[in-house]
Amino acid sequence: MDIYKINEDLIDEIHLVLEQINKLETKALASHILKAKRIFACGAGESGVVAQGFALRLLHLGLNAGFAGKKFPKMNAKDLLIAVSGSGETKPTLDAAEKAKKSGAFVIAVTESRHSSLRKHSNAIVEMKIKPRIKTLAGHLIVPEHVLFEQSAFVFLDAVCIYLRQKLRIAPERLIKKKKKFD
Repeated sequence: MDIYKINEDLIDEIHLVLEQINKLETKALASHILKAKRIFACGAGESGVVAQGFALRLLHLGLNAGFAGKKFPKMNAKDLLIAVSGSGETKPTLDAAEKAKKSGAFVIAVTESRHSSLRKHSNAIVEMKIKPRIKTLAGHLIVPEHVLFEQSAFVFLDAVCIYLRQKLRIAPERLIKKKKKFD
């Protein structure tokens, strides 16, 4: 198999994941981002990299955003935490969501499983289903499930940022200026 065929298969797999995301859950995510005074994203491992990239994109939009990592910020009812975890069982992400929810912040989980432990510490969920439909339609995955989750989550959260940029009427060239300002 050549790299171009792999690219096509990978894009097809990501598309299969993205087309299953609930539109109401997506709209709720965007709405909560726009209402929040401060937005934090968290995740561990590769999901943490996705969460960090998302927080940076929000910052480029001019939103008060950051990554909740080892140094966990004080949060309150005006804040939003977006917890990214494929399994919904990653201890650092569970701990962050629990702390945020106890502080009164609104917590949204972006996860593969609506039935994971992360749901207990979340007010809302955006579920990104990897199985069983993906395996049925594709026959097999060209990347491991957790990698497909992270790739799909990155594309999905990037689409959310583009939607927010349009909603906020920010021209793409203004993002570049904002980026330089924050870097």
